[in-house]
Amino acid sequence: MKWKQGASMRFRSISAAMKVLHQEAKVNRAPSHETCIQWDLKLGFHKLNRPKDATSDWCWIIDHVIAQGATKCLSVMGVRCDALQERSDWTLMFQDLEPFGLIPMHRSTGEEVSKALYAISQKTGIVPGFVLSDRGSDLLLGLKEFQKMVGSNIVVLYDICHKIAREYEKLFTNNSDWEDFKEKANYCKKQLHCTNGASFAPPAQRKKARYLNVDIIIGWARKILQHNDQWDERVYEKIKWVYSYKEQIKIWSQWVEVGKHFRDQLRISGFGADTKELIIDRISSLSMNESTQELVCTLLDFVSEETSKLPVGKKAPGTTEVIESLFGYFKHVKNGLWDENGGVGRLILTMASRVGELTSELIQNAFNEVRQRDIFTWIRESCYG
Repeated sequence: MKWKQGASMRFRSISAAMKVLHQEAKVNRAPSHETCIQWDLKLGFHKLNRPKDATSDWCWIIDHVIAQGATKCLSVMGVRCDALQERSDWTLMFQDLEPFGLIPMHRSTGEEVSKALYAISQKTGIVPGFVLSDRGSDLLLGLKEFQKMVGSNIVVLYDICHKIAREYEKLFTNNSDWEDFKEKANYCKKQLHCTNGASFAPPAQRKKARYLNVDIIIGWARKILQHNDQWDERVYEKIKWVYSYKEQIKIWSQWVEVGKHFRDQLRISGFGADTKELIIDRISSLSMNESTQELVCTLLDFVSEETSKLPVGKKAPGTTEVIESLFGYFKHVKNGLWDENGGVGRLILTMASRVGELTSELIQNAFNEVRQRDIFTWIRESCYG
């Protein structure tokens, strides 16, 4: 279990490593990769279905994960805000999460999302105080309906990372300099591929969620401009075009720097009464042109608006990054393992096993209490029902 969670080893790698230890007489047996999967599924099932602390002040972080195919999985992870109050740094880790729900959906609509959230609330006996999401249309509609169903004023919050990406989209869309820059960067990458200048090649540009990652290619451009060593003449011929965008890169870098400070502060302090002032302190020394100042004002207004939703004296997480990382972990573990449900299947339980604590007592309880047929029934009804 620790190899899988701590070292992010896949099941076949764990089985192979155990075989090496078995050959050296350091362990009594070497389980197959299928046995390792079954152990992990038991742990995930146990965590997902164990009673939750109804006295805690819960924030649900929700989002969809897609592995392959059309099927989505609505992931609902809970964070105890009362436990976070004891920490000065609210940066969320997998250990801070408690799995509330993993719901495969062949068709995600607001109605389906609200039904899923209501079922989780009824099962656990918990209505969260806060829900944090990326404000996807189906999630937003589902949350509004869920509020009506439970008759509670749940505070619905918007992830800062996606808000920043939306603002970047407004700034970069229809920006002719940016479009030309990206096109030349793509061509430059092809030119430098398999040459001595490969280390200077631009990073691959993502088609999905590209505005969440503009900092990567802009960071590359800044490194090129800051390169002080002597250029190889052949490399320089392919890279010199970047210098013609020096002024634009300076402005784009300001936008990226501002976004970074907002993300970092929301990651550390969450939404709270002092968050806006903390951000202002962070960015007060930055150089800003008019467009950057407008971006700052927009994001500060956003932070004020989200914070105003909170009850007096309360704080809540400000970013869904931890659940995005969990999705990345799931795709890493699943890589190459076949299933018949459009890329979701039984291994969605590995997300539940990965979060929260990992103790010998917990593992023992999972192995003693969870029967194989319980898992098969859950997989059949949840994934293939």
